[in-house]
Amino acid sequence: MSTKPYTQKEITTFIMTIHKPNVPDLLELILQAPNYDDLDDDGIERFGDLFYHCNSLFNYDPLISREEKLIMWKDMLADMDTSTSYAKGRYDNLKEHIEFVENEEETIDFYRLIKTKLSKKYLSELVVSEWRRVEFHYNYMDTWKTIFSSISIRDEDRNLEELPEGEFTVYRGGTKEGLSWTTSIEQAKWFHNRNKRWFSQKDEHNYLLKMSINKDEVIFYTNDRSEAEVVLFPNQDKIVVMPNPKLSKLKA
Repeated sequence: MSTKPYTQKEITTFIMTIHKPNVPDLLELILQAPNYDDLDDDGIERFGDLFYHCNSLFNYDPLISREEKLIMWKDMLADMDTSTSYAKGRYDNLKEHIEFVENEEETIDFYRLIKTKLSKKYLSELVVSEWRRVEFHYNYMDTWKTIFSSISIRDEDRNLEELPEGEFTVYRGGTKEGLSWTTSIEQAKWFHNRNKRWFSQKDEHNYLLKMSINKDEVIFYTNDRSEAEVVLFPNQDKIVVMPNPKLSKLKA
């Protein structure tokens, strides 16, 4: 059995293979792996739990089987455009992913993982891109806190140049502890209304909030989903609860 470290491409394939809601657990595992020898007893126990949990989830999806996924991916591959270098790169990545799954390399090897040293650039880009891709961060909030405490997001990935200088206001529709805020009060109202209508959240778990911050408090900013999202650890002493807006019609 090989004990060579995993490559970035192999780690990315693991990320793309695991059931998407469990990506935060896998990210935490990947970030903690290089420090395994320095973990205390509690850290080793947590690492072991994550390791076995993540390996049990590869290719698990309650809506589609592994075989159905392979058929779907092969159909996608057959229809993919390869006329540009970017398109060819996507084609090659999907082809490798199919081969990876077909060869049943579906679980992470413990000894290879703890030997794996990934670049700060790759890890920073990975964490930010997976935050954008995964939804309902609140369900894994403690895990995301551990992730963001375990890595320094590079300035190139923080996008702070998109934010105002000095103090500015961010808003949130949801709990006071959440990490996802926005510079748009209308976006915060939308989330507040969505939580109330779709998830029947009670008022004590679904506030309309605002807070004054500066760039130094921001982990990163993204507008990929047109949500003007500011990711940060909120200072509870600075949070202001705003009057609840009337339930308005949600976006189509």
